[in-house]
Amino acid sequence: MHLIRRTLLAIATVGGVALVALLFYAHLLQTRAESLIRISRELSDFRGSPLTLATLESKLGRRLRPVESCTPSGCGYELELSNNPLAILRIVPATQLRAYFWLRDGVVEESLLDYTTHPDFRDSIVVHSQMDFNDGNSFYLHPWGNSAPLDTNGLVVISSGSAEDKKKAALALNVSCLTKPGGCSTVADLLPTIWERTTNQKIRSRLPNHEGYMDASVTP
Repeated sequence: MHLIRRTLLAIATVGGVALVALLFYAHLLQTRAESLIRISRELSDFRGSPLTLATLESKLGRRLRPVESCTPSGCGYELELSNNPLAILRIVPATQLRAYFWLRDGVVEESLLDYTTHPDFRDSIVVHSQMDFNDGNSFYLHPWGNSAPLDTNGLVVISSGSAEDKKKAALALNVSCLTKPGGCSTVADLLPTIWERTTNQKIRSRLPNHEGYMDASVTP
């Protein structure tokens, strides 16, 4: 009897430690994802001297990796966060948040947050939030209508010169999709400030637009 009790206690202890470790990992992953999104938004407000690789590394550390096919005049850099331990345990579908930065002649021209999930553990749903580093006020989204299928992918393209509320909406990725049991299954879950799911199981834009384009007078 004492042996059984000790065995059960050991199993409970191991299980408790494993649960705490998973909760800590989930919290750390969400914190890192929130930090990456916040830094991406802060970089869009960078003013003064040109935004360079040194600036990126000062914000993101040495985690940036160069992508393939760099040339003397241009190169891209990427950083990835993944929930692989949770996905292996089938707690959450595999989900990745990747940040890309493209530089030409040493200056950042464009960044992209690529948020991908595999709701059925096979096919993927992805949202691309792109930031063009210029002084314009452009804003484009797709799907832009009222009846896109649930398995549609999403794209938002915005300028660093746009108003802060627009940039905030375009980059408000739902980091809980990385750790929430069951995960997320549509672009409305991944970026709920831009899209929503209708009662007839379609995806529609939350923002008024003209075939995907929002002019400077339209605010989220």
